[in-house]
Amino acid sequence: MPGADEDDDDTAELDLEDAVMDAMTELDDGDGANREAVIDHVVDSEGVPESAVEDAIQDALMNGQCYEPGEGTLKPI
Repeated sequence: MPGADEDDDDTAELDLEDAVMDAMTELDDGDGANREAVIDHVVDSEGVPESAVEDAIQDALMNGQCYEPGEGTLKPI
């Protein structure tokens, strides 16, 4: 089935984006979450490569789910 793999990839990306947002919220000390801590947390909990987490963070930024108040800091919206 031609579109099945694409749907699986989309679902995986959405799940990873949710995991990134959950980690960001959990690690937010009020001033945002350390980007490296978010990456490490998601890599450890989801067992995915760091590059996939970076992509999910970028997707969350582009989708307006979070922003970067400072270098190396992520803040959920």
